[in-house]
Amino acid sequence: MSASPHLKFHASREFLPPGIPHVPPLFPFWGLPTSEKSGHIFARLIANGPRYFRVVEPRRADFFLLPFDWRYTTREFAPTEEAAEAARLAAQQFSAKAADSGMRLIVFFVSDSEEEVPLPNSLVFRTSLRRGLRHNEFAMPVFFDDIAGGKLGPSLPLRPKLERPSVGFCGFAGYRLIPDVDPWKKMRSWIRWGYRGFPGPTVRERAIGELRRHSSVLTDFVLREHGKGQGELRDDAQDAFYRNLINTDYSLCARGRGNWSIRFYETLAFARIPLFIDTKCVLPYDFEVNYSDFAVWVDGDHIESIGNQLVKFHDELDEGTFVELQRTCRLIWKQRLTPDGFFSHFHRHFQWLERSRQRLD
Repeated sequence: MSASPHLKFHASREFLPPGIPHVPPLFPFWGLPTSEKSGHIFARLIANGPRYFRVVEPRRADFFLLPFDWRYTTREFAPTEEAAEAARLAAQQFSAKAADSGMRLIVFFVSDSEEEVPLPNSLVFRTSLRRGLRHNEFAMPVFFDDIAGGKLGPSLPLRPKLERPSVGFCGFAGYRLIPDVDPWKKMRSWIRWGYRGFPGPTVRERAIGELRRHSSVLTDFVLREHGKGQGELRDDAQDAFYRNLINTDYSLCARGRGNWSIRFYETLAFARIPLFIDTKCVLPYDFEVNYSDFAVWVDGDHIESIGNQLVKFHDELDEGTFVELQRTCRLIWKQRLTPDGFFSHFHRHFQWLERSRQRLD
């Protein structure tokens, strides 16, 4: 297996179930899936992809590539139970073919789930995972339109440093922060959260409470019964979310249902500084990128210190560094977290694996 920037994948349409889209690394070669409504997001990847990858026969491959996202093996994403079963069977068969060829299988899994992908020879790139849980997994970002560049132009407005830091949040953070919500709705949600076993809203609730009580922090919290992508006022909710990002220095980024935060990536895209609550999250390219250099990094077990940490971080920045940090956030998003940025460096995961193996030897 070579770990050159020009990776050679083997993928086969034979193992792509009907009606299920193929994964982004195949867009430059198989075209956009008919279900993909935001093809412009992947325009640079489609143009540049042949510089990063080749799709080859099994004997010439560095890796096998499962042609569809693992989430389609679940009933949550597959259109029917039968479709989920067909996807799971196709994945198992392709995994066996990879094993017979002595190859690892690359799998993408964009989901809130932390469940293990039960393919023994897989290397899994997923949005939601936890440090130290499994050694065959890497983090990947979720891809979205460059709203900041589209709305604000190539030169994003950068905020000057003021004496007191301002922090924003717009979205759902738990019903306890919205006192006029129907009590029965609250109870059903708490039961659902407990059944799923995720602490997301609790993390956000506690952080918001601590920040509101801190006299040296300015807060702009817009609390909703749902996220920005849900409900009847979807467009209005999204606009409010983006205004909140633009008009504050820092943005509170904490996990939701999954152990990841799309708000973290959106904050970077808008050239704003994340106030990130680390719940043992794994971030893309964390083996090379030190995210704590340009984010306020708060241990999820010590949320009570979030206000003091934010103030300390802010006070230690001078005007020039504060402005430059905003540019750095935007640059990191463009270079590592967009489709083209993420996949242009994709080979570095396997170089890191090779170096790790050599150290163990």
